[in-house]
Amino acid sequence: MCGNGAGCMKGQTTIEFLLLLSVVVLLILAAITTVNDITKMQQNTTQAVRSGVENASLSLLQQFAEQRVGLQLTNVTEVDPSYVRLEVAKSDPYFSNQPSIIQVMAWNDYAGVMLIPEIRASITGPDGKEMVSSPGSEINLTITLVRSVTVTFLPPQIGNYNVTVTAIGAEGQVLKQKKVAFTVVGGGVGGSEFTLERHVVAARNATARSAHFVDTVLLPNASVRSATLELYDTHAYEQRNLSAYAYDAVFKWASIQGVGSTTAAGAAAAYKYSNSPLDVVLPQDAVISDAELVIGGANVWLDGELFTVTVDKTKLLPLLRPGSNLLNVQATDQIGTCGSLSCSTINTVGEARLRVSYYAPSAFTAAPEDIMFGIKINGKDVPMVATAMDISPYLGPGLNTINFTYVNGTFTYRLRVVTG
Repeated sequence: MCGNGAGCMKGQTTIEFLLLLSVVVLLILAAITTVNDITKMQQNTTQAVRSGVENASLSLLQQFAEQRVGLQLTNVTEVDPSYVRLEVAKSDPYFSNQPSIIQVMAWNDYAGVMLIPEIRASITGPDGKEMVSSPGSEINLTITLVRSVTVTFLPPQIGNYNVTVTAIGAEGQVLKQKKVAFTVVGGGVGGSEFTLERHVVAARNATARSAHFVDTVLLPNASVRSATLELYDTHAYEQRNLSAYAYDAVFKWASIQGVGSTTAAGAAAAYKYSNSPLDVVLPQDAVISDAELVIGGANVWLDGELFTVTVDKTKLLPLLRPGSNLLNVQATDQIGTCGSLSCSTINTVGEARLRVSYYAPSAFTAAPEDIMFGIKINGKDVPMVATAMDISPYLGPGLNTINFTYVNGTFTYRLRVVTG
């Protein structure tokens, strides 16, 4: 109990004033963050300040709870630190060589105080190596509700990064761990952003040499702040052949009984064997280089075109395509006869053989330098140092050309541009 009534009242008034002040500050910050035109960086900064005020208020509550000044408060329950909940607040994409921040938050979802010896944040780059960040860790955290740590870093290159947050116990053991990925692109901040993605299947030229694939990109009349070119799903071409046999055959057999009699009774049977129409399927990314259709005793339809004799590639190539090709065969030739007083077998057969030569992407992924010679942007050579490249120095407002030279495979590229 408090012996001095006036002293108790004064201590209680001070506590109430400080708590009220902290609540007012939090409400003001909450109102600020509701403004629609606030930027991501401003939101992050405001959130960091808000977290600082929250931590200060919670620490103040904890201090009053522990000190028992005047009010003689009871002891606070200590929560097992392994129950901590780790969260990461990020705002990617980040930009290479630009100061960046990531917020790490440790939450205590239980009634009481949680004491954590260390919270460690580790950031690894595209090469898998840990990079410098500040602070790398924070020790001796007292958490009543939430504690936030603002980690700053300077990403040196574009690519995919990871931040790993670890809560460390008193004996150095891992209490809880969380890993979150984020992206770093080239250039600087600001402006509008758009992404272009295209799958490329480049055909070789008439002499079977690797071809060039040229794409044009029309950019707004503004400076290019950031431009990242990514190459993925890269597959080198390999030569393949396909043969298909379609047939249509009818067999008739007749038996004449009572030869020489005008009342002879006859019996006949017919059998038909056919796999027509036949669906000839080529891979979706196939590029057809040669073809031949050999026909024997049949009418043959390919993609609605009728053929009765052997056909070379000049007529076939415009009809064949990747995917489904329907080959329909109808027999026309007849072999053998069956008279009124004699019998034999009647054999009607028609066939078609389709041979196709083509090249298609291998099932194995290849390095970009294995399927193309290089990249030129607006006539300038771009070093292919990685599957993701910063090409902002090569682009400008208006029309831009991207030339993938001597392509010998298929690939997909993604171009992400930020202008301002």
